[in-house]
Amino acid sequence: MPKYRVVGVRAESSTEQMQREWFAKQALESPAHLEEAARLLIGLVTGLLGVVFTVLTVASNPLPGYKHVPVIRWLGAIAVVL
Repeated sequence: MPKYRVVGVRAESSTEQMQREWFAKQALESPAHLEEAARLLIGLVTGLLGVVFTVLTVASNPLPGYKHVPVIRWLGAIAVVL
């Protein structure tokens, strides 16, 4: 196993210090960004599944009795759009 010998050491420059601090900050913030992205993705998938199941319910033949009431139909349409 080779032995290494330190030839010289220099002080860290201000640019190197700023880069080191930036990388340390990114290492701590990265999990927060991943968690936010995961929550957003879960919300989008949940919304998409809600729309799919709503369309499947409305497409059933014959329609349920409450679907013939105009107020319920408009409220349902508004809820799907929102």
